[in-house]
Amino acid sequence: MGQYHEAYCVLYGLFEEKKVSRIPYIWVDSELSLIRGHVQGFPKKLGDIFMTRPVEIGRGGVRKAIGSRFAAHVSQLGRRLVTLSVTLEEAVEGFYPPSVARPPLHTRLFPSIGGTAPSVHEFQRAKVADFALGTVFQGSATLEFGRSEFNEIDALGPVSEQRRILLDGRPEWCAPDGEMLALADGRRLPERGAVYLPPCEPSKIICVHLNFRSRAVEFGRDLDGETPTYFAKPPSALNAHRGDLVRPADCHWLNYEGEIAAIVGRPLKNASREQIWDHLAGFSPANDVGAHDFRGTDAGSMLRVKGMDGFCPIGPGIVSGVDVRRSTLRTYLNGEIVQEAPVSEMVWGIDYLLADLSRHITLLPGDVVLTGTPWNSRPMAPGDVVEVEVDGLGRLTNTVVEGPAPGHAVGHQPANNKGVRAVALGKDYHRMKNEGYGVEPSDYFDNRDAFLRRNREEGPESA
Repeated sequence: MGQYHEAYCVLYGLFEEKKVSRIPYIWVDSELSLIRGHVQGFPKKLGDIFMTRPVEIGRGGVRKAIGSRFAAHVSQLGRRLVTLSVTLEEAVEGFYPPSVARPPLHTRLFPSIGGTAPSVHEFQRAKVADFALGTVFQGSATLEFGRSEFNEIDALGPVSEQRRILLDGRPEWCAPDGEMLALADGRRLPERGAVYLPPCEPSKIICVHLNFRSRAVEFGRDLDGETPTYFAKPPSALNAHRGDLVRPADCHWLNYEGEIAAIVGRPLKNASREQIWDHLAGFSPANDVGAHDFRGTDAGSMLRVKGMDGFCPIGPGIVSGVDVRRSTLRTYLNGEIVQEAPVSEMVWGIDYLLADLSRHITLLPGDVVLTGTPWNSRPMAPGDVVEVEVDGLGRLTNTVVEGPAPGHAVGHQPANNKGVRAVALGKDYHRMKNEGYGVEPSDYFDNRDAFLRRNREEGPESA
């Protein structure tokens, strides 16, 4: 069994709220040598920690001299908010001592890995000077950084990517090679002009409703003690890299949701969590697009919200050999980051989801499981370019276009009511209500850039 090594930073301590009753959702970029990553947290109360996404650093570990000083930058979705002054106080090898009344490190940093414990762990603690984050938040804290060594997943194998394109009217498999695509018969084609197809042909597409902690925070949900729930998209919802996302002319609340698609490679029935990895063909970036104008119908199944034609783009290819537990997911809207979260933020890991589903549903080769989205899913407009990027898997790109409305008025019609807006707009629904904005789609889109900017500063907690 192989090993992998991960660096982390944790900012924790005693904090004091100022003027408002929430703690900002913050990221920390540390200037430590060998660490380049983000620290994120989901505090439920004062004193909760802020956690990091894993960053591979190798066997060398992270060490700085006692008494040395450095800086850490608090930021949100790429926007720096404040710089912290840090002084190293102590270095420790091994696990937390029993006197520390906090859960074990690996359960806090890597909840989606489950019971896997690091075989090696070392860390250092540094004192953070008193600081203030605007008028909202101030206090003193401890920055902890170090490395952990974990057992690797045996079944991953070498990294490989296969893409599926349309060539001369026929589907062809190929592999990326720089700016070219290499076909099995030796032909090479420029990637730039390729017409992509989805990298799988599923009999079913199953999606988890809520799995990232930041999205639960945004909607005021506590997932502790719960189990995942699911919905399905029809295979006709499949779309591909560079495909158009069609927003019908009578709909307005078309949301992006960046996700990871787990694609089945071997039949799965009543499989254990440990068996899941060996049955996967690989992973791909995906976008769980939804038209929330239909939120009020279909008895909560979201069939028309999430199941319209083209509402499940996947690609560019299917990647195997990548341990996505260590990846970070990002969504870009017109080039700006609007979602960013490590996979370790998932409440239920990918192996848990597929083991849960396979108890009673046979998952066949090509079947897709979408594994959840972070906070800040928001509506898109015609002309928007949306991209979903996952470390090690590539970047999926789609463009929103407007399509015609249906030619008749049979059945439930698109709606713009508070239930629709509450889901489509997340915390911005409360912001618009509390600050006296109107309720028409134009009232949101006219202010969308400002709302997204404020969300970067404030995080997922309700406005």
